[in-house]
Amino acid sequence: MASGSPIDKLVNTEDRERAERELQQLVDAVPQHIVVLSGDGHRLYANQAAREYHGLTLDQFLVEAITNCFHLDDIENYRSMRDSGIASGQPWEAEARLRGKDGRYRWFLIRGKPFRKEGGRVTRWYLTRTDIEERKLAEKELRQLIDVVPQSLCVDDADGTVLYANNQLLNYLGFTLEEAQAVDFRTRIFHPDDLERVLSTGREAMSRGAPWEIEVRIKRKDGQYRWFLIRYNPLCDEQGKIVRWYAAGTD
Repeated sequence: MASGSPIDKLVNTEDRERAERELQQLVDAVPQHIVVLSGDGHRLYANQAAREYHGLTLDQFLVEAITNCFHLDDIENYRSMRDSGIASGQPWEAEARLRGKDGRYRWFLIRGKPFRKEGGRVTRWYLTRTDIEERKLAEKELRQLIDVVPQSLCVDDADGTVLYANNQLLNYLGFTLEEAQAVDFRTRIFHPDDLERVLSTGREAMSRGAPWEIEVRIKRKDGQYRWFLIRYNPLCDEQGKIVRWYAAGTD
């Protein structure tokens, strides 16, 4: 029989369809939410865990408005992270609250990874959605706790962006939390002679994922500088990936 004959093509098609069915059954058996997007971001599939969480059939999930699945306050950030990842073809992640079939919202960590065909073109995006509600509640309780600690404390995300600063630090600086979260935060608080040393040391230490410390002068709200010892410690998730940096400053 000649290679490439109609029968060969039929067999190849049947094999491919059988493999796709088996893969779908495997994905549906996974307890973690898995969503498949096309290369340009359109929904193609959601596994059983994701569908059951929302209380939707697959057909309903594929056409459901994003506003019915995501908390309204989280949609803009999710779309921004997703669209940036799709545009660059690089893995991306976002945290968002997803609406369950009971009408309640829970926090999820959503990670998107590209699937490329030969030549490098992205044809699929595979999204995992991990429930982090308990972690978020723990972080809220931690914030309440660190606000009563008589030491300057700061919480950064994995790349060093400030997420939270406790009352002790904000009162010392004379800042609001929004000012502490601004991109020029470190430029405004560190002594000019110490700034580059802090930034370069921090970049090197964070790239290694190891705890680090540094002595630096920090500007008080009255304009005076005082020396602080700042110690940074990482917090890792279940896979060992750093998700937070905790910084404690001692005068």
